[in-house]
Amino acid sequence: MPEPRLVLTTGDPLFSSLFQYNKSLDDGFKIPIESGRSVGTSILVHGKAGTGKTTFACQLCVHSMLRNKRFAEDNDLSSDLWPSNASAVYFTLDQRASEVADLMRRIAPKHAQSSIQACPVSMESLLKEEPAVMETVRQSLQRNLVTVFQLPYDTDFMGIRSCLVILDSVGKDCESNVRLLIVDSVNLSLQMKFFQDDRAKAEIEDGSKIGDPTTRRAYRSEDFRYLIGHAPNDSDGSVPRSFSSVFVYEAGDDYAFPEEFLVQGIVALGCDGNALGSRTIQIRKARHQRHHAGNHDLTISHTGLFVSPSIPMWAQTLQSERERSPEAATTVDSSPLTIGVPPVDNAIQANTVSKFYTGSTTLVFGKAGTGKSDLLAKFFVEQWRQDPVSSVLFGTWKRDPRNVLRDLIDEASKDPQLKNQLSVGYNNLSSAILARLVTVDMRDPYFTIPTAMTKVVRSIDQWTDTPNIPPVKRSGFFGLKNLNESPAARDEQWNFLRVLTRFLESREVSTLLIDWPMGDEENSSARPLAARLCANEIFCDYDPANEEYQLIVKRANFQRLTHNVKIHKSDLEVH
Repeated sequence: MPEPRLVLTTGDPLFSSLFQYNKSLDDGFKIPIESGRSVGTSILVHGKAGTGKTTFACQLCVHSMLRNKRFAEDNDLSSDLWPSNASAVYFTLDQRASEVADLMRRIAPKHAQSSIQACPVSMESLLKEEPAVMETVRQSLQRNLVTVFQLPYDTDFMGIRSCLVILDSVGKDCESNVRLLIVDSVNLSLQMKFFQDDRAKAEIEDGSKIGDPTTRRAYRSEDFRYLIGHAPNDSDGSVPRSFSSVFVYEAGDDYAFPEEFLVQGIVALGCDGNALGSRTIQIRKARHQRHHAGNHDLTISHTGLFVSPSIPMWAQTLQSERERSPEAATTVDSSPLTIGVPPVDNAIQANTVSKFYTGSTTLVFGKAGTGKSDLLAKFFVEQWRQDPVSSVLFGTWKRDPRNVLRDLIDEASKDPQLKNQLSVGYNNLSSAILARLVTVDMRDPYFTIPTAMTKVVRSIDQWTDTPNIPPVKRSGFFGLKNLNESPAARDEQWNFLRVLTRFLESREVSTLLIDWPMGDEENSSARPLAARLCANEIFCDYDPANEEYQLIVKRANFQRLTHNVKIHKSDLEVH
């Protein structure tokens, strides 16, 4: 049986990857296990208004409960680790319970949506423990995976603690077991005050000790420690509490949290405040766990929050992969790579110095109108000639992906046998190619570099919801020079290219990088910056007088060459 590993996670594999630097659907904030019991962990989530805190908390709640329930069933864990009747309690202080429950059901898988419900009881009636109210609570805890309760916005830690004690007591009566507590969101200004009941007010007015600020902080700390499950054993010798807790705070990075030293993990959500409104996530703390603490892009959709790890994080991921499997880094596919243009392929394969190999990266550069797009179309279609059950990936900073789709349809139509092979199971050739073409369109200003890298990784490593997608064997990226047009971001863009090419080579994906020459002169053939990253190099030119393209192979497997291949216009152009 594998080591029991209970975690708090969002269900997004790229959120999980922030902890292990590798593809893992199962990682997150680890729930500690002591003496055969899960003792719970504690997470503090903070950010300003509109940064996605409630969405994050809902997603973490649903997917953590489902993941741990599935893990416990698959590995026959004892009830001390994760009981089959485990449930979560969600206290909302600034939204309606029904509103939070609706959001959570939208995020949850379909099979779990009915087990997420709002409990229509007030805090006052809950604290009075009225029989009818207790029966409503009992039924809700017994039936549901997650129960949402609405508390007044000015509820302090002591009030939250009192509600949890009652709920936990009711839960044990109905054989429920609260294993996760969410409090969303804590009003900092109110929590800095002492609980405002009549006794406290009277003692504060009398100047007695309980009104002293030090004592108020002590009471606050005691209540908070209880809520995060770190309170000492009760006098009756009962075991410590075993639930995990997540506290959502309305505060930015400029606030110093007294509680951050008590909790096991801290998640900071932010918004850049620029015209694009970019959101970020940072794992500020994950005690006793390896994690990447930098800022990462965050996207919010109707199904939840999704992480796009930073470029440095991807670099560390590749480094970690090499450390875990050093033999993989030295294993090279020695099979020859064909471009799809017979005169060029014949010249390369006839070369005695070096050749193009599968999994290598080839720089294709030249001024506008020299056949680069046509060469890319032939490169992709050549892959389908060798393996019809495979995909290709096209990334673009300039060219419309629809034009590439048309080029591929036209090129594949020239080969009737290939057309029939690709069209099996599809209505037409267009739908067949569309199913084998993965597009990463980076022309949109909202599409950041980490988002682009994330989509490439998801597609090639198949971190998608459709595992039947054919494996990506070739890729092409068009418009690299556009990356150099923003000097302020040039370092990030260069790092992106370095990590991108290294990732593609590690997955043995044969790649064409389409670029323009350096310099503005019309006939310049100065090599682009991307040449430093590529094993192979092809310079494209066009002779309008003879209607001939010249494809000059300048390098193969890092060896300098000069193969000048002339091709008539009709033999290279797709249309």
